[in-house]
Amino acid sequence: MAKPPLLPRTIRIHTFALALATSAASLTPAAASSVAVGEARGAGGSSVVELKAKPAKSASPAACAQEFHTRFEAIRTGPLAALKTAAGADAKAGDARLPGALLFPPQARPGTAENASALRAASDLARRQGSMAQPLDANTRWIVSRIREDLGDFLSQKPTTYLCSGIAEYLDTLRAQAARIGSSPDRLAAQVETQREAAKASLDRARAALRPAPLPRFAPSDRPGSELVADTLRSSVGLHDEDVYGPVMRVAGRQDVRISEGSSDPDLPPRKSFEALRTNEDVARAVRDLAARAQGAGALGAPAATDTDPVRTGSIAVMGPQRPDPRPALALLVELKPRLVGPAAPTSDPLLRADLTQSLSDLEALDYLLAAADMPADPLPAALEATFQAIETARAEACHCAP
Repeated sequence: MAKPPLLPRTIRIHTFALALATSAASLTPAAASSVAVGEARGAGGSSVVELKAKPAKSASPAACAQEFHTRFEAIRTGPLAALKTAAGADAKAGDARLPGALLFPPQARPGTAENASALRAASDLARRQGSMAQPLDANTRWIVSRIREDLGDFLSQKPTTYLCSGIAEYLDTLRAQAARIGSSPDRLAAQVETQREAAKASLDRARAALRPAPLPRFAPSDRPGSELVADTLRSSVGLHDEDVYGPVMRVAGRQDVRISEGSSDPDLPPRKSFEALRTNEDVARAVRDLAARAQGAGALGAPAATDTDPVRTGSIAVMGPQRPDPRPALALLVELKPRLVGPAAPTSDPLLRADLTQSLSDLEALDYLLAAADMPADPLPAALEATFQAIETARAEACHCAP
């Protein structure tokens, strides 16, 4: 087999030089930003390639640091000045109607650092009766003072060559200290999402523990009517009369009626919208649903008897429309606590009680975090985070040459 003829020497030099220029331009764009290719025709008619690399001008670390430093003045007069004002603001009082502590404190259990942070934030909110602003004690005042002084020193320093380096680690350290003061809006949003997933998981475990025994697979020939069967199945899965889940199915063993007719199965409860746990109302409905299931399974004690006779108590019924409770989940938890962990609580199944308690604890923590997310942010953590973000933004815009 004949070998292919070799290309002329001038063409090979042209191809090799063009490949070198292409690889150099792709590997080191800062050193060779453009390549000029000229074509000349020699005496023999062959092509000659002339390569000229034009080095690109790249900003040095010192120039980036200088540009970064010029933005410090705006941060000092803006976010840092607002931080000084927020540090002197007085904390607002919480809602005196709230109990002042978690009704179902979280128990020791394995979990991530994010879960622990969300539970600590909920516990602090409960202790402050829902107030976002935390009163500054001697410890927190010292932390705030140190962070302010450190930020002031950082923003007042002279420009150095490597000013752009280590900013991310520096801000991570300051954020870890600021987290001891309170949650910023971004951190609170992350804690809400973390606690929402934890509440969903524990709610599923509690419902599984409360699941009734399976119904018989084969029904006798004298099985009662479909209405009675549907009502029984509704209560067995925790549904009530006001819960609409679709048309009633007809269940029978006769030849003239099919075993299943309808668009839904009463053996399987439908997926309800409140199970997303997006609002405080969703949390209240989840607590109410779980209490109904626990009541049907015999996991709750008898409710406390209340004397409402106006002759003996002197109470006067309130006339007209009543103001809705802004935190209905907490009112339900107050009622459920003595029935679940009090002296009148059933003691037949401690594992079931542990699952119920954990689910209610997660729902209570989520209720506090959701309510806090709807309130105005605590000015001090918000001002701290605004200063951190301003430094991050300035570095991202100026330090494009930093490693």
